[in-house]
Amino acid sequence: MPSSIPEDLTSVKLKAKEDYGGYDNIVLSDIYNGEIIREETIRPYGKGDVNYDGVVDETDLNLVTNYVSSAGDLEEEEFERADINYDNKVDIYDLMLLMQYLGKEI
Repeated sequence: MPSSIPEDLTSVKLKAKEDYGGYDNIVLSDIYNGEIIREETIRPYGKGDVNYDGVVDETDLNLVTNYVSSAGDLEEEEFERADINYDNKVDIYDLMLLMQYLGKEI
């Protein structure tokens, strides 16, 4: 892959999907003269994947628990992923949904 992008670049963006832990990654490729000169992978997040690692697990549960109990903060993107019921709040209802999803006793 060339290290620099030519100034006269006329590129074509190609999209391809690849599976990542239950999500589809979107791979964007810039093509110049038939060669891939740059690739970028975009991993969409899912509700409940608070820490954006591709899985909904105990770590996400701990982040939401800490936020709901005022023992921790969430960044804006984390807040959006933790708002599981789409009510623009992260509260006990989101925590219960996450616990239910993970098979925890409520």
